[in-house]
Amino acid sequence: DYLYVLDLGILRRVHKGSGEVATVIDPATGKPWQTKHPLNRHGLASDGKRLYIVAHSIWSFDPTTARFEHLAGDPSSDEIVDGVGKDVRLWGSGAAFFKGALYFAEDCLIRRFDLATREVRTFAGTLVPPDSCLSGPADGQGPNAEFFRLHDLVATSEALYAVEHLNLDDKNVSEQVYAPYFGRIRRFDPDTALVKTVAGQLVGASAALGEKLGAAA
Repeated sequence: DYLYVLDLGILRRVHKGSGEVATVIDPATGKPWQTKHPLNRHGLASDGKRLYIVAHSIWSFDPTTARFEHLAGDPSSDEIVDGVGKDVRLWGSGAAFFKGALYFAEDCLIRRFDLATREVRTFAGTLVPPDSCLSGPADGQGPNAEFFRLHDLVATSEALYAVEHLNLDDKNVSEQVYAPYFGRIRRFDPDTALVKTVAGQLVGASAALGEKLGAAA
């Protein structure tokens, strides 16, 4: 009956029938639940029973009981580390479920969270510990794939699709070697870890990248 959204890090719900908007209150504190870094990009996905929030940590939210549970990560850390439970380090942005597992975008990585074991593993892209990853334009399999600032992640019955985006606050972005590649749509097959560009690659992009990339696909 409800659509859930993160509004500056605060979880809110919209009734699909009436359009009424309400802020979700954390019963443990009696206050609105909010991520530690409200201005950052976050991921929000559902497995049909619970919501999962990816925001420097992974949280679950049960709409029936309104209870939140911390599953993995450390909200105070800016590192990126594979591991289990509290040993995991992440930032996180777009998130989606595929065949029972939670996948999320991580700047230039696609990572997988196993609900049963609470393990996070990098499935595509190259992690550069402690807090970075290898950016680039290449399609490929697993660690041979490269990304630029992954933003959103959407699942179909066959694959995941990720959207790269341009940070318009960057200085001299038009002079970067890989500027023409910003704004692509990438297809990721979780069964094979194969990444392929399906739309959005530009040649000779100018400084007006934000507008041009929107129509590139």
